[in-house]
Amino acid sequence: MTDKERAKLKDEILNRLQGSEKDCEKLSREMDSDFDFIWTLTEEMNFEGHLMTRDYSTKNGPGKAVQLTPKGRTFAKTSSYSFLLESEKSTLKSRQRSKITLTVISIGLSIIFGLSTAILGWLTFSRDQTINKQQTEIHKLESQIDSLKKVL
Repeated sequence: MTDKERAKLKDEILNRLQGSEKDCEKLSREMDSDFDFIWTLTEEMNFEGHLMTRDYSTKNGPGKAVQLTPKGRTFAKTSSYSFLLESEKSTLKSRQRSKITLTVISIGLSIIFGLSTAILGWLTFSRDQTINKQQTEIHKLESQIDSLKKVL
């Protein structure tokens, strides 16, 4: 069963419990759903604080009475499990987009850093080469000046 189907069934349970207490067996018959599945969903909803459950035993086996809590009534009026599921999905998509954006930004910054390092290295090498050429030229000129001084 998909999350969407689970959310719809939970919403239906909330709607069927408005104003009354019901038995899980009765809920499963009304909803034409598997008893064990309805039992499990009501346990989940009890854990979430939307339902209050009371277990009991009969000669036919275990039973459970289910009733909405004030939190559950408020939740049923203002929201739904289907809405929460869609909100979670859109939040997840938004997070995935953010991760992609951050990845693209980090790759871009890495490229920029790499290029700037290469350019700075090239500029430093070029400057050193220019300085070496200038020093060589100065040395040659000094040699020529010295040789001219000797001649004079």
